[in-house]
Amino acid sequence: MKDFITAALPWIIIGIAIALLAVNAGKRKKGEKKADDNMSEGMCIGMCIGVALGASGVIDLGLGISLGMLAGMAVGSCVKKG
Repeated sequence: MKDFITAALPWIIIGIAIALLAVNAGKRKKGEKKADDNMSEGMCIGMCIGVALGASGVIDLGLGISLGMLAGMAVGSCVKKG
């Protein structure tokens, strides 16, 4: 079971990330700029947290990076600047 989760989880994360990007692109109007988007900052912070968790041995390093980026992207897309 652990092997299946380790093999399938990155593909599930990729699918969720693509869905979040599609929803975010659908919300934006054609003339609107990307200035109010915090997705990249959230992904950077999430990746740092995932690397820290992976390096400490809590979870696998690859899963830590991908889960951290996914969580950061989700938080960054919800938070507005200003």
